[in-house]
Amino acid sequence: MITFGDVARASEGAAVVMDSVELVDPEGLELRETYLVPIENSTSLGADAYPPDPQFWDRRLDVRGTVVDAGAEMTVMFAVAPVGGGEVHRSEGYVVRYWLDGRLVAATSDGQFVIAPDCAATEDPE
Repeated sequence: MITFGDVARASEGAAVVMDSVELVDPEGLELRETYLVPIENSTSLGADAYPPDPQFWDRRLDVRGTVVDAGAEMTVMFAVAPVGGGEVHRSEGYVVRYWLDGRLVAATSDGQFVIAPDCAATEDPE
């Protein structure tokens, strides 16, 4: 497994209550765990081994039910694993679901996650 992180920011208007995080169109990539990590000193997780550095791992919070204050930034931590055959494993993004003013909202990011033996393997052959 490997971990990826991406920064998410709650809008300035109101706090949100987190519900779930899912990958969009994963191809040979399985989401095993997701967490939120408060950002301290503007340090966020990029990609790391599993589990990641203790400065992130020790501060992880469950996604479901975590309240993110208005305007706050968090790292969304994804623990993913390649599954099935092939050299390149990827997702086309992810969806974060959260509660805002009693409504369930879905926000989609097109940030891609890719696991491959090297960068050349991810190039489009066409």
